[in-house]
Amino acid sequence: MKRIWLLMVVILVISMCLPVSAAASGKYDFIYYHAKVYDSVLRRNLERAGISQYYGNDTDVIIPSSYMGYDVIEISEYAFSGKDLKNITIPNSVIEIQEYAFYNNQLTNVTIPDSVKSIGSLAFASNALVEITIPDWFIYKDVASNSGLETNAFNNNKIKTVNGESSNGLFLSRYGAVASYGGEATVIDFIPNCYSIDSYAFSNCGITE
Repeated sequence: MKRIWLLMVVILVISMCLPVSAAASGKYDFIYYHAKVYDSVLRRNLERAGISQYYGNDTDVIIPSSYMGYDVIEISEYAFSGKDLKNITIPNSVIEIQEYAFYNNQLTNVTIPDSVKSIGSLAFASNALVEITIPDWFIYKDVASNSGLETNAFNNNKIKTVNGESSNGLFLSRYGAVASYGGEATVIDFIPNCYSIDSYAFSNCGITE
């Protein structure tokens, strides 16, 4: 009995010496919910997962690609907003990034994987973005294939580079309207392939002309 008690004490002491940060940015720093995606081949909804909130303290965060065997396909509204994030890694399982998802952080660059089909309003607004990597169908030069970019998704940033090329920070919606401006210029002379301007597309951007 004494040996068992001594063993328990030794285990307790060892566990107290382990670093607390071992689980930092792990799966337990997030609140998950059930999500569904329709499979056109199977013609039924498939069970998946989404993240509704990040409550950790790390400013460099890797978002899990799965939870309890389910792919993480959605980042919910406000899930990561106002967390002072400096770096974020989005897995290629994510299909939808909802409005305000990463609003008001300190991100300077972000890579949005090809799996993403929808980016909500103000999803990346009010950061410090200078460089982004984004699926080709979201780039303003390719209006015809653009899909799912909502108004002012990248507003109030300083975007200079998109997919390794110089950019003025303009993004068009699928309908050829200016959906968001995330550049730092205060004067816009010409907008290519533009048919209209969405409401609030240039809000909080310091545009003078």
